[in-house]
Amino acid sequence: MSKYFQLFATETEVANIPPTIEELETNYAATFFLCGPAIFDLRRDALRLADVAYCDVYYIKKVRKLLEQQEFWEEMQKLNSTPRAVF
Repeated sequence: MSKYFQLFATETEVANIPPTIEELETNYAATFFLCGPAIFDLRRDALRLADVAYCDVYYIKKVRKLLEQQEFWEEMQKLNSTPRAVF
């Protein structure tokens, strides 16, 4: 099975720990994109969701931690109330 996350070489192993903040943010965005609305359904098992969405279960768990934070929802509310142009 192919995963859509890049592996990076560390001193002792190969890991999915990005070397830059941009790569980390990209992994979070990919998690939202790959899982879609299912990421918000906390009744879904993270491991099964990872299998279905071809996603890394580690990032699913990290994103779900973000969903528990009030600051996340406040920022989402700002995005929903801000007029945007679509080209």
